[in-house]
Amino acid sequence: MIYGRYSPGSALLYVWDNRLPVETMLDNANASWAKTIILESGPSKVAQWVSEERNFSKDYAKAFESNPPRLRFIGIMTDTDDTGEEAIAYYRHLSLSRS
Repeated sequence: MIYGRYSPGSALLYVWDNRLPVETMLDNANASWAKTIILESGPSKVAQWVSEERNFSKDYAKAFESNPPRLRFIGIMTDTDDTGEEAIAYYRHLSLSRS
């Protein structure tokens, strides 16, 4: 229902976790076609602006052991539905570039 008629073939989810080490890669608990990568962990950077830079192609190749398909969608969200806690996040200066 969320994706319309067809679900995505694969997805990378970048998250801030409160316990797992940075760079941990996990199978997504809710979607067999998605991998989760921990970008930040713990409370040390809470209430600070944090810059993140990722190479999607390298992350995809590591996660799925194949070359990535053409990028089709980017989603940005803040949620705590799995933890039942509250979160507020602000996003600015988002950009994509070919390397």
